[in-house]
Parts: sequence; C-alpha cells; structure tokens
Amino acid sequence: MAKKKRTYADDITDRAIARCHAAANPAWKIEVLFIIGELARAKRTLTADDVWAIIYQVPDFPKTHEPRAMGGVFREAARDGVIRLLDEHTNTIRPVAHCRPMHVWESLIYKGS
Repeated sequence: MAKKKRTYADDITDRAIARCHAAANPAWKIEVLFIIGELARAKRTLTADDVWAIIYQVPDFPKTHEPRAMGGVFREAARDGVIRLLDEHTNTIRPVAHCRPMHVWESLIYKGS
C-alpha cells in the first residue's frame, strides 16, 4: 500500500497528540501502555474502546486530566513494536465520544491459538 502524503493537518495533529501525551499523568500512561500490551497479546486487533473498557472497571485506576492522551500512548506502543495502525476505522461505543470514528490497531505480539 502506498504511503499517504503528509499534509499540514497531519503535522498539526501530530503536535496536538504529542502535547496531550506530554501533559498526561505519567502513572496513567504507564498503566495504559501495560493494558495495550496485554490486549495485544490476547487479541488480533484492538481499539481505544477496548482500553477504556478495562479502565472503567478499575476503581482506583490512575487519573489524567487529558484523556485525549490515549492516542499518544497508542503511538508509543506502535513505536515499541507492540501494535501497528491499520487502514481501518470503527465507531466508538462510548457515549462521551459521541460515536466518532476511531483507529483500529493490529497486534504484532498476538499469542492466540
């Protein structure tokens, strides 16, 4: 598949994600990165909704003031070779996110049967 030509909008997006990631609670980022790794071992594909579903189940999960930092943690996991971005989207099921489209990521460490 041919690489998409980068645009000014891509650069703005990258900078915004980097700012959100930098401002997020470090403990939150570590825990989210761990969850992404566990999901990537268990599932062929994953989304942010998969991560949020786990976060919502843990009462004392670290908090962050900037939940949009999730994208930066996914990018960190991609840089670490855990996942890769697919050319695929699905709509979120989280009401707070208003059914917006989100990326689907492929596991590079899937340990399924």
